[in-house]
Amino acid sequence: LGDVMVKTSVGAHQGQYGMFMEKAPGSLGVDFANSDVDKGEGLDCRQIQELPDEQHAMVVGRLLRQANRLAWFDLLTGQGDRHNSNYMVQVKPDLTVFFKGIDNDASFPCYRTGLTTFQLKGVFAQRFEANLKVGEEMYPPSAREAQRKRLLTDPGVTKNADGSYTVDTSKFNAPELHYVLQYTVGQHTSLALPSAIDRDLYEHLKALKGGEARDKYIADLKARLSTEAVQAAIGRLDEAIAHADKLAAGKVFGGADWEKHEIQRSVVSPALKYQVKFDRVDGRSMGQNGRRLASQSADELNAENVFIRDLARSIAKPGWF
Repeated sequence: LGDVMVKTSVGAHQGQYGMFMEKAPGSLGVDFANSDVDKGEGLDCRQIQELPDEQHAMVVGRLLRQANRLAWFDLLTGQGDRHNSNYMVQVKPDLTVFFKGIDNDASFPCYRTGLTTFQLKGVFAQRFEANLKVGEEMYPPSAREAQRKRLLTDPGVTKNADGSYTVDTSKFNAPELHYVLQYTVGQHTSLALPSAIDRDLYEHLKALKGGEARDKYIADLKARLSTEAVQAAIGRLDEAIAHADKLAAGKVFGGADWEKHEIQRSVVSPALKYQVKFDRVDGRSMGQNGRRLASQSADELNAENVFIRDLARSIAKPGWF
């Protein structure tokens, strides 16, 4: 996955200890999606949209493949902080594509124990309870206590006997729970797992099911991480392998496959059609503002990766997806 990741090391500079990152070319994702921001030597979204269909499909496919690989990187490492200022994008006039994740210091946490599962103990459990009020402006005051209870009884939330919480984002009914979790752990979270996988990455994951490759991977983790963080990383790895195996029937795409319009549509379209599942709490209407905010949070937080959330609408020709 080095093609989507900047080289990173730690060290000291002028008495300050910190993380050093290779400088990635291009623009921040948030700027790339804004055609009014100068892209330097790269194409902007409007210029990409105006490319002939064959070239446009090529660029979309290359970006989609790289974004898919970065999404898998984030799942495997537990890196939840992949917002639109934490990756760089550039499309040069010769259609060379650069897509790099930056600021990866939130990787390998202890509390993200699976692809979608969080174990919140101690201060994290306390923060989770305190942050249940996040988004309460969506509801009239008379419904806010019912809303709190509704969030605590959501299928994705389990309170354990020791006071900790097991939170599974894949089971959330309430999209605003993503905001609660985001405020709790200080990172972004997403619901949907990738609906496809790059073939090269799939073959690497298969090799990590057992044997020498798996032993080396785990040994590398143990040399760098705490016992809890290693256990969490192995849990994510095994869930990633299991999810990849589910995609083996028709959702494993090689390099040229990503440039086919029908494959792009099959990968992107489902994630752009999520609909919020509710408009009332405890019999009370959320009101127009509440429904708008809920729909916005559902659309924003249920995108399966950064490409779909931030770029798909920006670079697609009308009706492309």
